[in-house]
Amino acid sequence: MKATNTNLKLVALLLLSLTLTITSHSRSISWNSGVGDNFLTADGITALDGSFSFELGGFTSGFDPTVQPLSLWQTNWVVFDTAVDGSGWNPTPGISNYAGAAFAQAAGGSNITSSDTGLGFTVGQQAYIWTFNSKSLTSGTEWSLIRNAVWTYPAADPMNPNAVEWNLSDPGTTAVVGATSTDGGTFVSTLQTQAVPEPGSALLIAAAGILFRLRRRYSR
Repeated sequence: MKATNTNLKLVALLLLSLTLTITSHSRSISWNSGVGDNFLTADGITALDGSFSFELGGFTSGFDPTVQPLSLWQTNWVVFDTAVDGSGWNPTPGISNYAGAAFAQAAGGSNITSSDTGLGFTVGQQAYIWTFNSKSLTSGTEWSLIRNAVWTYPAADPMNPNAVEWNLSDPGTTAVVGATSTDGGTFVSTLQTQAVPEPGSALLIAAAGILFRLRRRYSR
């Protein structure tokens, strides 16, 4: 009986040691909105439903979504954590919110990996939250991409175990695509998606813009 108790204690100590080893080389990132925040589609009236997903992530080195075409976003996107209907995303009117959390794990040098996806990021890399009902540029697709200058991936610092928290209402949160705002009185935030053009439509829009500028130039 004593031998059994000793073995159980040894197992418990090993598990505790393993847990401390993992947590001492990682740092939690919590990303969320407020309960009851507003999530609207492109029409500004219809609430986002369960077909929408939220992803915390970042883009590959050198890729800037503010200047690169939408068609290249997906191939350059790296996911850190995900919130979907029933698992992090609650579209219920009145209590709608998203919430997620994952660990940034040390990966050597200035690199970290996500405990959720296993994908790699660089310490200090800009984080984004991408909201979408589809990543395909087809009719009916709507996106929102938000960021904040303070949302940068942290080092897995064993001397700083405090969780990093990123909230939709953080001052300075802006939208690359779509829109976001926070009411200064109620502190309720709003996130709105926008319809994204199909590749053919985007090309026509760009061509029309170029033609318009050329006409103005030659009409002077």
